[in-house]
Amino acid sequence: MTGNRWRRRWGFGVLTLALVLFLQGGVRAQAPSGTVGTLTVEQIALQIYEQLPELPKENNYRRQDNGEPDPDHTLLSRLIRYHRDIQKRQTRYRFDWKLTLADYLGLNEPMEPERYPGNSTLQTNPLATDTAVIRALSRQQRLALVDLLVINYHPPQPKAEPKPQPTTPSRPATPADPNRPALSQPGDAQLLLP
Repeated sequence: MTGNRWRRRWGFGVLTLALVLFLQGGVRAQAPSGTVGTLTVEQIALQIYEQLPELPKENNYRRQDNGEPDPDHTLLSRLIRYHRDIQKRQTRYRFDWKLTLADYLGLNEPMEPERYPGNSTLQTNPLATDTAVIRALSRQQRLALVDLLVINYHPPQPKAEPKPQPTTPSRPATPADPNRPALSQPGDAQLLLP
């Protein structure tokens, strides 16, 4: 009896493990290569800097642990981390990115210096400089930044070609069948009058 119970539990465990592995493999298989799931914050920031070269990097801060400069700790990487990790906002929606920029402009939620990205890893907290840089951007630059953040996080999917609808062959005009009555036409009811 204990052998059967052990086999059922073992079988259930194998089935569960197989299902979990299948689902994990299925999720990986569905994600196209080169998507944001495989990119780091620094890689996304670098892509945006390539597309918006006039945006200052503000990466001249030194690390607390060794005093070395940290060139990967840029304004954009901190902005993304603030948006995603501190405020827990979605990366998919322009409105959420605009809320984050409103935080930097002092128009939405107050930003706490002790929670700002880089506060615990850099010798100087970059919050004051970062807010000054964002405030110095023109409205068009901020809108372009929002658009690039959304596009780089969620690239547009190629639109599928619409499937051509099967065409129904038109019926050739057939002469009226003399054995079939014709359909009534407007005014035919007048023929029934005395």
